[in-house]
Amino acid sequence: AFLRLAEGALDRSAAELRVVRPDGSTVWARAHIAAVRARDGTLRYTVSHVEDVTERHEHEAELRASEERYRTLVENSPSVVMRFDRQLSALYVSPALEQIAGLPPEAVTEAGSAVFLLGEEGPRWAQALQTVFDTGRRLEREWELTLNGQRYWFQSRAVPELGDDGE
Repeated sequence: AFLRLAEGALDRSAAELRVVRPDGSTVWARAHIAAVRARDGTLRYTVSHVEDVTERHEHEAELRASEERYRTLVENSPSVVMRFDRQLSALYVSPALEQIAGLPPEAVTEAGSAVFLLGEEGPRWAQALQTVFDTGRRLEREWELTLNGQRYWFQSRAVPELGDDGE
């Protein structure tokens, strides 16, 4: 048996197991087990079923590998990569910002968008981001930003990231 309810254990349990078949191949299985009790609470028997979840495990592994490739590219790019939500709060800032301007990414994400909306270009940049959200079209422009007393010029590209619903 894959699972056995111990006395005093919860009445339902599930676990995922890697199973080696007789031919040496492996599959992932999710085993469910539930107790059937008499009216006085004593355990009469258990009911269980096992389902093959190999395909889900394979998809999850592919997704993890894809995410790792993406993370490696973005975090090692010399370009600053940022993600904003509809409220123009910075959700992600790549490590390149610290390399370029000496500003750690956390300082931006913790402050939301405030650090990027300061100065002369701030309102224009906020309007540009809002336009991307409103129209769903990408926008390219150069803009100036003063950080820690230093002036920086950036070539930027803002692209929409659409959700499953197309928004």
